[in-house]
Amino acid sequence: MAALTFATSETITVEAEGIGSTVEEAVQSSLRMAISTAVGSLFRSWSSLDTSLEYREDEIIEETVFKEKILSFANAYVKDYEILEHSENDGLFTVIIKAEIKLQALEGTMLRNAMGFKTLDGAKLLAIFEANEGTDVSGGEMVSSILKDFGFPKDCWSFTESQTEIVLTTANSVQIVLSVTLATDTEKFFGFSKQLEEILDRVCGKTIIETVYTTRMEDWDNVSLSDFISDSKYRNVIRFFQSTKDGQYTFKEYFLNTSNALEKEIYDAFKQYERDFDAYAMNVSMIDGLEKEIHVVKNLRVSSSSLLLNNSTLGFARTSQKANQFILFPGIIRIVPGKMRLSNSPLEFNIELEIPRNVFEETKKIKLELVNE
Repeated sequence: MAALTFATSETITVEAEGIGSTVEEAVQSSLRMAISTAVGSLFRSWSSLDTSLEYREDEIIEETVFKEKILSFANAYVKDYEILEHSENDGLFTVIIKAEIKLQALEGTMLRNAMGFKTLDGAKLLAIFEANEGTDVSGGEMVSSILKDFGFPKDCWSFTESQTEIVLTTANSVQIVLSVTLATDTEKFFGFSKQLEEILDRVCGKTIIETVYTTRMEDWDNVSLSDFISDSKYRNVIRFFQSTKDGQYTFKEYFLNTSNALEKEIYDAFKQYERDFDAYAMNVSMIDGLEKEIHVVKNLRVSSSSLLLNNSTLGFARTSQKANQFILFPGIIRIVPGKMRLSNSPLEFNIELEIPRNVFEETKKIKLELVNE
């Protein structure tokens, strides 16, 4: 069961039901159903916009194909979800959720799968099927749109735990401490990276898969930047994390020649995105029993173990050591002289808040959200 309840310019909200042998399996089933419903809604809305659309035989336009490509990374398109109901019968769990689906990320993926690239220097992307025409955009704009649509790296992280402790009360207020755990979501990371790699695979003149060794120091895996392959012709590199095993990290690496206009445009898009999305803060919302937001504390600056929450800690780092390079990783990155330190350990920190007493008395849920400053 799934129902499309409403849409905004940023999200589609879907109610969906899932079944599994555990609550977690049932939730994942319902999320996949929610994505499937959203894909069907977009597909049908496009068809209704222009019933005279003409498709070439080699274009992928079937709704089932969209779903197969998207559902392998369903969580990458989920902004947030809430369990509305859950029950258990004969060892099977049923849940009903309300999920917010990222409209632009989902739509962009469907359009890229449907139309692909027409040319390298004049890549075409359909913004929406209108008048049977595409919108011409540059490769750099496509890279920027994917970074923004998937909210990388911010939206690849989620609050996994939160505990509330009252430390002081007065007649008018309550002082609390939130103990918060922020962890990376690898499925969202790989869903995002798959979309970006599809563009870079077609654009970059040199691509390699490289494995580097690490040394362990406390909670960090240390990689020597000198161990990475370099090329005097391709001085700009984008390195995507692929996997780790037995103290080794494997990256997929794209070498860009900035004397080529398109490759320079793409690297510049990464630089501009890093400047625009540098630091993060947290919003804390108090929710009452009717799921209504009754109080919000915005733009709290937070840090953990001296790590300020910014791009370079949340898995999107740039360094000019050895080469001009971006590193994308589902975890924490620290760049120090000659080394890159990596960790997939969750971030834990405490936040002190003073809340009006009448608000706290009505609060049934506390919602945490990572936001760009």
